[in-house]
Amino acid sequence: LLEHAESTLGITSGSTTADGLFTIEDVECVAACTEAIRHDAENADAYAARADAHEKLGEKAKAEADRKQAAALENAVEAPAPSP
Repeated sequence: LLEHAESTLGITSGSTTADGLFTIEDVECVAACTEAIRHDAENADAYAARADAHEKLGEKAKAEADRKQAAALENAVEAPAPSP
């Protein structure tokens, strides 16, 4: 991930882009995988935010995929609870 960010942004760890929008910092894993985006209607906005980030990085296909996911979650109808 670090190498990808460095090559995409054209900076190295510890540096900031000329426009001041991005800074790369090499850090240790915080073991927060359980906090990843859940696939439910409550997190449609998280997919939309991630789409914006992909768009800023020029990753149009990833941005489009996240926007579609956000729209699908916003339009999802929750399944009825099973009857006892």
